[in-house]
Amino acid sequence: MSASSIRTLDAQSVHKLCSSQVVVTLGIAIKELVENSIDAGATKIEIRLKNYGSDSIEVVDDGVGIDEVDFETLGKSHSTSKIQGFSDIIKNSSFGFRGEAIFSLCQVADVTIHTRTERAKIGTRLEFTNSGGLKSRRPLARSRGTTVCVERLFHTLPVRRRYLTSRARLSKEFSQAIALLSSYCLVVTGVQLACYRIDKKGTKSLVVSNMEGKSLSSNIAAVYGQAQLESLVEITDDFAITDELKEEYKVKLSAEELDEIRISGFISMAPVGSTTIFGRSSADRQFVSINGRPCDFPQFTRLATDVWRRCCRESLFSKSQSLGMPSRSTTSAFPVLVLLVNLPRAKVDVNLSPDKRQLLLHWERAVVMKLKAALTATLARVDGEQSIAGLQVSSLAAVMESKSAEALTQQPLISARLSPASTIPPQSESSPQNVKKPRLSASPIVSQRPVFSSDSARRNYNNRLPLLNRESVRVDFSMGRLLKYWATRGSSGKTVEPPSTGEFHANLTESAAQSELTSIFRKEWFGDMRVIGQFNKGFIVCQHEEDLFIVDQHASDEKHRFEHLCTNHQFTSQPLVVPQQLVLNAVQEHLLEENMDVFSESGFVFSTDENAPLGQRFRLISAPMSEGKVFGLAGESLSARIPTSGSRNCRPSRLRDILASRACRSAVMIGTVLDHKQMARVSTFSFPSLSLSLLLPVIGLLIALTGDQRCDISFILVDCVN
Repeated sequence: MSASSIRTLDAQSVHKLCSSQVVVTLGIAIKELVENSIDAGATKIEIRLKNYGSDSIEVVDDGVGIDEVDFETLGKSHSTSKIQGFSDIIKNSSFGFRGEAIFSLCQVADVTIHTRTERAKIGTRLEFTNSGGLKSRRPLARSRGTTVCVERLFHTLPVRRRYLTSRARLSKEFSQAIALLSSYCLVVTGVQLACYRIDKKGTKSLVVSNMEGKSLSSNIAAVYGQAQLESLVEITDDFAITDELKEEYKVKLSAEELDEIRISGFISMAPVGSTTIFGRSSADRQFVSINGRPCDFPQFTRLATDVWRRCCRESLFSKSQSLGMPSRSTTSAFPVLVLLVNLPRAKVDVNLSPDKRQLLLHWERAVVMKLKAALTATLARVDGEQSIAGLQVSSLAAVMESKSAEALTQQPLISARLSPASTIPPQSESSPQNVKKPRLSASPIVSQRPVFSSDSARRNYNNRLPLLNRESVRVDFSMGRLLKYWATRGSSGKTVEPPSTGEFHANLTESAAQSELTSIFRKEWFGDMRVIGQFNKGFIVCQHEEDLFIVDQHASDEKHRFEHLCTNHQFTSQPLVVPQQLVLNAVQEHLLEENMDVFSESGFVFSTDENAPLGQRFRLISAPMSEGKVFGLAGESLSARIPTSGSRNCRPSRLRDILASRACRSAVMIGTVLDHKQMARVSTFSFPSLSLSLLLPVIGLLIALTGDQRCDISFILVDCVN
């Protein structure tokens, strides 16, 4: 058999390939174990993460335990007690049903299970091999329930293990795992969930918990605080579905079938009666659950965000009109959303992805229709009253659409009262009197009339202007050599356009023009650029090989100074007379604890109370001071500037604004004449994050605009210093 023949893989390779697709992250590993505990009927689940989960993951529950007859098959592939056949998936209500979780974890980690049932007199400790086989068993004293210990996650996959254990990646994986676990803390009721982190010293600290888990509202208060709950409104179940809405979504279900779709949950209040926005700057608190299963369903979250933003805009517009103030936009805010959707299980396919986070709904259009109606009715009411600016609930969507249409109506930008032409007096004695000058006419902006009466008039006007009192530098440059270079670049399988005849490229499409004027610039080329001169006391003209570039001298110097200030500036720290109590969520507390040195470099000093409840363990005792002003720290923006890539060059957002302002004021300004040495310094900064305001191949632009290959580029090099 040849090496390229199709052969069946051995069982071990097949298992490793499949299992590495099931457990792909730290969060998925925790999720699989938590779902197993919920399926086992547990009322209390405790998750313990040593060294953020990279050393070990322990999930302890008080469920029914594992019978002794199932010990041998527990770690085997596709061994499950949830279903007997594929048809059982439709009526199955458990989280798991494939029998892959324990087997996949065995393939990528060391797995040990402690368990005991109600009938057993003593517990049992089970140790498994990496192939899922039972390695050893011995008696163990414990109460009813199960403890699963997963050690050295991904140690059989060296690349993935090294990726997980890196400092920056581990912090990000931990934060994502807590966010995933938070979704279960929110939507699962009747089960107490608590996650603890155990550091290298053995100190145990609570990360996230739903406390008693009695109801959805109590879960929200436990995870995100009472203040967050008070900013939400419960999604109403009292709404009507109009015939227009049914026609819009083309839903033909009967009334009985529509009643089987139930929408509930909470969403951020619309700012009715005030200008307070209860949204967030990101969609980090948007959760969707379908039939009790947390999942990713972007269609629902996008719809909720769109409806909420429209209600906010309409409310703020009405409020601003009543106060005679300009309207405020809320297009960048995201609502807090906890959405519960329930419908017949036969209409949901959960067997789409290995992690079961992607679902397929047979009645998706009907669910979207009811969700839109429910959200519109909820956000358009205040204490049961009719709502935003007196609008009827049923007409809210139509009003929003009409407002959007009005905003997009195009109006002429030139008043009809202006005269069609006006005489412009000569500005200097050097201006010729016989030049045919263009005339302005009052026409709508959408008109396609040319600005100049003809191309010949434009050329006559431009070419006959004398360049008096303007400095220039002659450049050793050959247009023919540049065209030859371009032709060489396009010879590898691309059609080369014939040389221009001097006419404008009228047949050049927008995409082709964009491609012609686009150049890739690598950061290492900064050191190879040759400075030619300064243009208009604001831009530095540089050459790299056959390309000519313009560098914004102010933007380049400002970026350099800003990076230097972020790296080296030390703020003065001012102790506070009254320490400020911080109210944070679990992820924010973790980020603060892990990046304490980042905040101390910016002048923030915190005290820690390990005995305080979750979210209230940190107090701000000293804050940075600049120019006599002391800056506090808002909990909502705490993690906005924490690095996830390992970089320590970061500052809280308000301090970054101060440093950015200082960098801008101290940078080289437009209008400053630079000598050759100063121009070389400004134009060759090579910070990886350097962002130039203008970096454009000038010669290609001139040819595209004028069609003249013989154009003399010396006229653009004014105010040059050799």
